[in-house]
Amino acid sequence: MRTDIRRERVYLYETIATPWLARELLLKISQDINSVYDRPRMYNILFNNCTNALTRRVEDVSDVNFPLTWKVVLPGYFDEVLYDMGLIVSDDDFLQTKQRALIDNSSVYRRDPDYEFLLRQ
Repeated sequence: MRTDIRRERVYLYETIATPWLARELLLKISQDINSVYDRPRMYNILFNNCTNALTRRVEDVSDVNFPLTWKVVLPGYFDEVLYDMGLIVSDDDFLQTKQRALIDNSSVYRRDPDYEFLLRQ
């Protein structure tokens, strides 16, 4: 949806998270999502956005402590924070790493019967 219909830039990074840690993070985020029914929360651009909600859960399940910086508040810069903290696997500088992580679906036709398979290529 984001890369094809909305034409947004989406990046897929490899992280240093272990399978156990990734599972724990998924469970924490799932609990947050499920709790909204009982205790609704409003989106807040500074204190309850997609990025800082994620940082709180990563801190809950790991030894990671995110720095207090505007890059953690604004989602478009969060990947750079992850890179600087060594949480993204890379042997290159940040810009090369980001370029390599860009998902490019421009060659995939959305009405192709094999769309889902081709998308993951």
